[in-house]
Amino acid sequence: MQYIKVEEQELLKRGQDLARQVAGKGRPAVTDFLDPASLDRLKAHLARHTGVALRAEGGYPGAERQRLVLFPPDWPEQQADSQIACLEIAGSFGDKSPSHRDYLGALLGLGIRREKLGDILVERERALVFADRKVARVIQEQLTAVSIWPVTVRPLEKELVVVPDRAYREIKASVASLRLDAVAAAGFGLSRSKILPFIAAGYVQLNWRECLSPSEHVQAGDVISLRGRGRIKVVDAGGTSRRGRTFILLHRYL
Repeated sequence: MQYIKVEEQELLKRGQDLARQVAGKGRPAVTDFLDPASLDRLKAHLARHTGVALRAEGGYPGAERQRLVLFPPDWPEQQADSQIACLEIAGSFGDKSPSHRDYLGALLGLGIRREKLGDILVERERALVFADRKVARVIQEQLTAVSIWPVTVRPLEKELVVVPDRAYREIKASVASLRLDAVAAAGFGLSRSKILPFIAAGYVQLNWRECLSPSEHVQAGDVISLRGRGRIKVVDAGGTSRRGRTFILLHRYL
């Protein structure tokens, strides 16, 4: 919890510094890409404590990871550039194609920091990567392979970006209670005893924040991540069985 508090303070301080820069120079600025929880906190903080205008953008409608564009209130919003580029990374992958982890690993292997990357949308023969414009140039020049597969990289204009539907597997289950350990175990196909060490080690996130409490309450709309095993979303939670167990509907993203 202390780590989260310090991390949040640093996030708000960086945001304040950017806001002062925008007010002083009269020109727009952008944050790094943020997860939804961090984005909401920073946006609320800056809206209360600064006089700058704000816009969140991730490169396409509905993006998960977004950055804040800060600009003077009298500045035309359409001229406040988000500095986001979209790249298509494609290859001939055969029977098995790269996963999200493969693409992310290849990009981080170029020395790129995660906060300079937005969403990575994976399809069968390609992935769409949203990134800071300067970083996008590095990716174009240096990325030649993702894991064992040779790839080509090309930029896509905004008008040509067609965002794929995110693939998921639907899971219907019943749990004794809407505790984090029970729901995560059902979603990731583990027993509650096996999910507990992951929670204790900080491998589990609830709504993009590390959660060390297995008894934390979970509700519809929540997102649970397990490091190395992906992410699930609680689509619905309601109704009980004769034995008093709660029915849940989960989407486990592929």
